[in-house]
Amino acid sequence: YMVKFLKKITFAMVLFGMAVCAAPKDAKADVGIIKMAGYTDNSITVEWQPQNNPNYKVNNYSIKDQETGQVLWTGDADTVKAMIQKPKGYIGVWELLSNRTYTTGYGVTLDAHVDFIYVNTTPADMTKKQFGIANLYPKKKQIMFDINAPEGQSGVQFEVYNAKKKRIVSKDSGNLAGEMMKYAKDSAYRYRARCYYYNDTMRQNYYGNWSANRYFAVPSVKVKKSTAKKGINVTLKKGAGISKYTVYVSKKYNRGYKKAKTVKVAKKKTYSLSLKKYGKKKIKKGTYFVKVVPTIKDGNKTYQSETSAIEVVCVR
Repeated sequence: YMVKFLKKITFAMVLFGMAVCAAPKDAKADVGIIKMAGYTDNSITVEWQPQNNPNYKVNNYSIKDQETGQVLWTGDADTVKAMIQKPKGYIGVWELLSNRTYTTGYGVTLDAHVDFIYVNTTPADMTKKQFGIANLYPKKKQIMFDINAPEGQSGVQFEVYNAKKKRIVSKDSGNLAGEMMKYAKDSAYRYRARCYYYNDTMRQNYYGNWSANRYFAVPSVKVKKSTAKKGINVTLKKGAGISKYTVYVSKKYNRGYKKAKTVKVAKKKTYSLSLKKYGKKKIKKGTYFVKVVPTIKDGNKTYQSETSAIEVVCVR
């Protein structure tokens, strides 16, 4: 809708004979007559320069939403600041008007255009559907993320931290769909995202709230030759930031997994398991799939990894 608003802005400038000035070099220091002085999840504060002119007297100021035409606020001539309630994720164009009584022209009183401004509250929150892990490439040790800014927002900031709490990825873009990252096996990672809105008037990004942290780790799983009598032999490695592994078994690759064993990670570097049952079923001759899901510790809390490792084994 920006094209529509720009047409309105041009029309208003012609109507009131306003001169168009070049934007100052330091746009944040002086963005014009009206500027954003603050924003929250549910409000926007704007302030402006008082209008002093020998040709007219200001009676009051008003702010109008250009999309709806609604007058949002009216204040007296001494007021140069206003806070207006709007929901999180709101973006709009407001017009500052002043009601003037002109000292020339037979005392005509009218609402005159003062300035336009793009405004926003805190950008919308990212949801799980808007960002996450899209694919895993174990042979290349790469992971793909799919991250998209919600409608109306300018872009997304995305971060990934390793088990040592070091930030290893920091991206800022309007579209991060298909973002790739190299990972190390047996190491925990956490990632998060937040929206931002680029304000054309203020010429800067306004950032929303960070999403909750999400976690992943890809374990090293070795499955040795196994027999129905001895069970499925599995070896796991100690992982950085990983507190335990949960091992599942199924006869199908993509469904039917039952828990076989849980392993708490302590000081040992490797953990050897012999799986003779999964759920209530016994391991018999045939082909099985072994899935290992890490549990990641962050502070005093634990989180299940969004990724896992699957190995196939033939039991004789």
